[in-house]
Amino acid sequence: MSNDIQPREWLKEIRGNRTQKEMSEALGISRQYYSQLELGLRGTSYTTACKLAQKLGVPWTRFYENDSPALE
Repeated sequence: MSNDIQPREWLKEIRGNRTQKEMSEALGISRQYYSQLELGLRGTSYTTACKLAQKLGVPWTRFYENDSPALE
């Protein structure tokens, strides 16, 4: 299988019952961008990863790891 797309399940866990629109507004990004991040279709720059991680309360490196549970 040549598909390297890795959904970020940990983002879904953090989102909980909130909509992607609610999360994207809280993070200051578009809903489309948030959706692409959650689905693993898009990466993010170091600067953006740091900003999002700070708002989410996770290490910025989380955006560059293979998917695993949010709380280890």
